[in-house]
Amino acid sequence: LKNEKIEDSYLKIRSKDKRLIANGDLFGGMFSFKSEIGFQKDIENNSFFEGVINIGDIKDVLSIISVHNSKSEDVEGNFFGQVNSKFNIFKLNKMTTNVKIESLRLSKGDVDFSLNKLPSSIVVEKGLIRKWNLSLKGGDNYIRTVGKGDLNKIFKIENFFKLGADWTEILSSDIKMDSGTIEGRYVLFNDGKQIRADLDLKGNDINFNIETIPGNFENLNFIILGENKDFLIQQFYLRYGKGDIKLEGNVKGNLPFPLLDLRYDISNSNVYFLENSNMVFSGKGKIKGQDLPYIIDGDFLVFGGKILDSLSKFEGKESKEAQYSQYLPKFKFKKASNLVDVRANFDIINPLIIKNNFSNLSFDGRILAFGNMNEPLFRGKLNLIPRVSRFIFKGNEFILTDGFVSFNDEFRRKPPELKFTGESVVGE
Repeated sequence: LKNEKIEDSYLKIRSKDKRLIANGDLFGGMFSFKSEIGFQKDIENNSFFEGVINIGDIKDVLSIISVHNSKSEDVEGNFFGQVNSKFNIFKLNKMTTNVKIESLRLSKGDVDFSLNKLPSSIVVEKGLIRKWNLSLKGGDNYIRTVGKGDLNKIFKIENFFKLGADWTEILSSDIKMDSGTIEGRYVLFNDGKQIRADLDLKGNDINFNIETIPGNFENLNFIILGENKDFLIQQFYLRYGKGDIKLEGNVKGNLPFPLLDLRYDISNSNVYFLENSNMVFSGKGKIKGQDLPYIIDGDFLVFGGKILDSLSKFEGKESKEAQYSQYLPKFKFKKASNLVDVRANFDIINPLIIKNNFSNLSFDGRILAFGNMNEPLFRGKLNLIPRVSRFIFKGNEFILTDGFVSFNDEFRRKPPELKFTGESVVGE
């Protein structure tokens, strides 16, 4: 962490007389614990867990999420707390637990957070919630958790938060937030009939950019509702490239991969890629799947664009998929070989211009792109727009009067078919 080697972590687990005994020390003493789990149903509180959290610099923990946090001058803080719990794994609703926060300091930018009381604690005795009311507040930002009731009967644990959207910058150095807030409410409760979890998550007027994607994302607003493992994207709207992007649909939190049934709508968005290339388009489609690869399909109208970068720049770029595939279940990923497949129709109704030192070509036509999103296959035809297209050969400029590029073999067994007719006045 912070480019320094910390003490090795260790975890020791052994079994004895129908008990699982474990202890460990993680990340140089930041987290340490000992526990014993009994597997006999009829013995009350035959298991225990004792843990200590001792974080001298909150940036050490954030560096585990992303190494760029180790150099952050925006976040500071420390934390010390303890957890003690006695329980039977077959009767967790009768647990006795004490969570004690002895010290906590947190600041981000010019906002200092403080707990409503120090030391603070959460106390549960044989399932009865005796004490559960913690509130961390800084300016307009807050995190609060409140619990009441009996885990054996009827209980309600409510968690609320409102944070500046800039907290998402801890996830990656590529994310830069300009403004906006994220707020939510998560409730776990038993109404006497069933245990249920509800989620209400909102994003308000978020403006940001991502270093690896040209352009700014503006006015992001979203509402996500959840019930147990089912989530509804009720609203998702943002502006990108002076166009509107909307998303809605359902997500089911299955493991290891969620089930997706989403619909998107893109209107007049000017999308930039690489350094000097862009395309303006509108379209609708779906994102669906219950396993790898997920399928993105859609139909798009292309209102023109320019490809001014060298075509060689489109090759050999490492995808985010390749970076994150190491974290996916190997048996699933090897079977699918990629995360996302695409099937998209592009109807080019205004010229798509490809320009470099040797040519200036304008095309319209229809193209189907499908397969691996990072290396798609193509089928269709690009028609050359005559008299405005030209290229230079051996110092002579040719005005193209006819031509096309036809993708007839989508499996790449044969190269695309090209035909161009042009005229020029060649000097002697």
